[in-house]
Amino acid sequence: MPHYLYLITPKNDWTNGEMTEEEGRLMGEHFMYLKDKFEEGKVVLVGPCEDRSRGVGILEADSVEEAEAIGFNDPAVKAGIVELELKEMRISLLRK
Repeated sequence: MPHYLYLITPKNDWTNGEMTEEEGRLMGEHFMYLKDKFEEGKVVLVGPCEDRSRGVGILEADSVEEAEAIGFNDPAVKAGIVELELKEMRISLLRK
């Protein structure tokens, strides 16, 4: 099954640890959405960079269209508080 690199970048600077109440609420929805996708077997891994400058994940999807549907239905992406970039990738090594 194909894998996709899932990159999100906040539109506002969150590296200072500050986000608005609305951004915090949406990022909570974002987390729950990706947790659901993880439980469905569509998310291999996901998490933020420590400086909050970016979020990174690996999706497992049947097609680029499915990966795009997952990405663009993320509540934070839909609300426009983060920008999404998807790249098809090949996992060459994976520690168990």
